[in-house]
Amino acid sequence: MTDTICGYVTDEEGMSIAGATVELWANWPYGSPVATTTTNENGAFFFGGEHPTPYDLYAYASGYYPNWKLENYGTQCGTIELRQLQELIPVDRWVDYYCGFATLDDSIALPIGTVVEVKDADGTLAGRQIVTEPGVIRFMPVYRDSAGSDIDEGAETGDMLWFYVNGMIAETSPSEVIYPADYAQVEVCVNGSLRGGKVCQLMEGWNLVSWNVDTPTDSIEAVLGEIMECVEVVLGFEGGGLTYDPELEQFSTLWQTDHMSGYWIKVKTGCSPELRLAGSVVPANTPIPVYRGWNLVSYLPEMTMIPEDALVSVNDHLLIAYGYDNGIQVHQPGMGDFNTLEEMMTCHGYWMKLSTDDVLIYPGGETPVLTTAIESPYAAAARVSAATDVNTTIAWVNLYSRDLTVDGRTVKAGSSIEAYSLSGTKIGSFRMQRDGQFGFMPVYSDAGLNENITGLKPGEKFTLRVNGEDVNETIVWTTTGDRIELGRLTTATGGTLPGSFSLAQNYPNPFNPTTTISFSLPSKGTAKIEIYNVLGKLVAVPFNGSVEAGEHQVVWNGKNETGEAVASGVYFYRLTADNYTDTKKMMLLK
Repeated sequence: MTDTICGYVTDEEGMSIAGATVELWANWPYGSPVATTTTNENGAFFFGGEHPTPYDLYAYASGYYPNWKLENYGTQCGTIELRQLQELIPVDRWVDYYCGFATLDDSIALPIGTVVEVKDADGTLAGRQIVTEPGVIRFMPVYRDSAGSDIDEGAETGDMLWFYVNGMIAETSPSEVIYPADYAQVEVCVNGSLRGGKVCQLMEGWNLVSWNVDTPTDSIEAVLGEIMECVEVVLGFEGGGLTYDPELEQFSTLWQTDHMSGYWIKVKTGCSPELRLAGSVVPANTPIPVYRGWNLVSYLPEMTMIPEDALVSVNDHLLIAYGYDNGIQVHQPGMGDFNTLEEMMTCHGYWMKLSTDDVLIYPGGETPVLTTAIESPYAAAARVSAATDVNTTIAWVNLYSRDLTVDGRTVKAGSSIEAYSLSGTKIGSFRMQRDGQFGFMPVYSDAGLNENITGLKPGEKFTLRVNGEDVNETIVWTTTGDRIELGRLTTATGGTLPGSFSLAQNYPNPFNPTTTISFSLPSKGTAKIEIYNVLGKLVAVPFNGSVEAGEHQVVWNGKNETGEAVASGVYFYRLTADNYTDTKKMMLLK
């Protein structure tokens, strides 16, 4: 028995929550609470007297999902963190859903404070109710999307509805719930799980992630919606590079995610969000189709395994595999102690290169599964569209343009854009769908990892062909995931060489995080682009070398010479070419 139990209830940012209810249980959620209290103005709570050991704490408050701390021992003053609810938009039309006995794990009545929510297939929150009587869902309005509204407010007639318990997908009875055309009172009972869904901790910078839950929708905007303000860019791979940039959606090529694939997620500076994935856990031994060449796959088991055990199903055809956890970790069959990937674990994704098509089946799983892997339709379509004569690798930058011109003329839809190394290797291709606009077009680098592949390395230049004709400009391959915007291009046959040196205004301006600097030389020579801050201190040298006569473009990624992102503010860029110098001002705005 213990006589001192105390603590604080806070939100995700550590701010105290006053008036939260805190319950003391012997074995939550079985039975009833032993004692109940509320937090004071500082978010603090205290239980006096003698109470069972171990004990469980369960807390809830208006506007938040509940949370709990289980199996506490002795005298403790800990913190219970509550996650804030997503905004719900009420409208004047709805359908009421109710249930007399809603459960957790088939038999436990939903505790008071449980949050029950309803979303449509697009992930739009359409209804919510907080349980005030164990197991009872009183009439819960699920709102209808208003015709003609620019905001997606709720469900539409014929939509399949998905029910959630405390942010995690729940089973329903009946199993399929379709939104009716008119007002109705519909009985739908839910069964949530104490272990449903998945939570993965992401860190600032690059994260190579996957999940083992089948989310109710595969839309990247829905899956990553709660953390999207922290997301800089997301990379996927289905036979070729796919990219999603929340600030450049019109150029994005990655729109769907699933539990069979892994993904690179770059988190913005200052963020370290929890990726919460509602859905049903899939069996660990669910077959995953893998193909000759590179694959970016998920890791389905909950338990941690060494690569030799986890990848036994594809070991005969596995050339190399690697993961990422604060650095690259490599596993190559037969290399023993030289390998650095020592264990594979949940929430992580993995690159694998195979010598032939195969099926990856991780050991484990409570139920047997078919040995035939089924690829999702969108992944199959992405794989077909990525099939070109380009040697795809695991690293690429993305080219795009809002208004692409060659020799002053807009490039038309249907035109082909191809990227080549200066040695003549084709490293990217794209077919334009709209006049003047293209991208994201992956341009691949050398994959490295002991591979004998001819390709670019960071800092090397490449050039383009538009409809088979070489352009004069060269572009610098920067770093994986960068988005490089193009504008004006010229050709030897259609353009004229500049009669003098010139330095153009950077574009875009203001910019975040990259910008393109264009300059022209009337003859072959050397050129240097330098970046200075307002104090006159040299920040970066994005280009220093020899160039041909004509117009050239250099991309600055907003980082200093040590690879660190620089702060927002005004910067100056200077061109030095032979005896010519010119300086212009630009602004980085985050």
